[in-house]
Amino acid sequence: MNFRHATTALFICLYPLHGAVAQDVPPKDVLAAMVSQITSKPVPTAITFDRRTGATDGVCRLQPAQMNLTRNGSTVRNFSVLVDNIAGANSPKVFFATLSRVAVDADGSGRAYHPEDPLGKGICERTTGPDGKPGLNGICALDQFSSGGAHVFSGTQKLSKDAFVSNWLSMWPKIRDRSLKPIVLADVVPDVPKEFYFFYWRERGLTAFFKDNIIPRDRDGYPCRYQAADGSRNGYFISSTTLENNSKPRADGCAPNRYLDSEVVPFVVLPKGGFGKVQIGDVAIVRFKDRVVYAVVGDAGPATKLGEGSIALNAMLLGKFGEPFPNMKATWSLDIDSGGPVSILVLGDTHGGLNGNYSPANVESVARRELSRWNGQGDPLARFEACRAMAPKNSAK
Repeated sequence: MNFRHATTALFICLYPLHGAVAQDVPPKDVLAAMVSQITSKPVPTAITFDRRTGATDGVCRLQPAQMNLTRNGSTVRNFSVLVDNIAGANSPKVFFATLSRVAVDADGSGRAYHPEDPLGKGICERTTGPDGKPGLNGICALDQFSSGGAHVFSGTQKLSKDAFVSNWLSMWPKIRDRSLKPIVLADVVPDVPKEFYFFYWRERGLTAFFKDNIIPRDRDGYPCRYQAADGSRNGYFISSTTLENNSKPRADGCAPNRYLDSEVVPFVVLPKGGFGKVQIGDVAIVRFKDRVVYAVVGDAGPATKLGEGSIALNAMLLGKFGEPFPNMKATWSLDIDSGGPVSILVLGDTHGGLNGNYSPANVESVARRELSRWNGQGDPLARFEACRAMAPKNSAK
């Protein structure tokens, strides 16, 4: 029995659950069809390493290895990398990879998603603040809803482009004014990821889905948004990163300063789950051409993907940090896929040194210190450069 048929059969017995009334939830066959389009049956994923043939450089001292990103025991992607060791539960502790492409991750930015600019096409007016720094005035999201795990359905049809925009904009005021009730998908559908929540507009047959591990919910189940006190971010959705600051939430449960700001903090994204002693919160050193950026592992991406960085990271690598980016098109221009590869060194088990302070200044200070410790005496980049010289370039797929 496939997942869609199994889900439909379970609906017949269990639908609705947990007090959801009929008008809050689509008909069971409609909901089953939507669920099959936005979720898949959970499957185990894993990251493994195999020894790769090749000499170990006397300065780099890392081993050539193949990194395997697997699903259900089958390799989905693999990368040629360098590590300190592939044996043992805590290996590797040091990870080095050279990538031909590093895409931008806008999550965590105060302007990542806006309910009135779902495709990130808004145009903001460029302004100059009292401090003389350039700024933007208006609504101009840096990413589109689909990147935030948000979807809108009319009946069982997942909407896109103009149909998505028009139906979302008619539905949003009902979510904003709380006349539609939020429903946690796992409360009415067994065996689905718990992060999904949705709203159903029965009169129009429209359903909007969100993922709370990207756009978190407040205490009442509605998407968290920035408020007037947050200045130019007012009205934008709060978007999350896996690494979090120690920030006290507002009375509604939302925490606008909890997540790393992609426009401010240089961070890299690693596959979900981590591997060995390499994990979220460790420091990273990233080089593109002649620019070196000291960063932190700040977010977890899909378990079968490698090669994303924050807006700040890519902007620093391209020499564009501090420039205002008016919308998604401008943000995507920071994707690095030409002009030379990007090399990334992650020093595992270094997260404690940051002591919960993820400001760019502290990240750089700790990363420089840990690099010097890893490198030894002399030129602090000597070992990094030796590894960079021998590391194969992984082509974008």
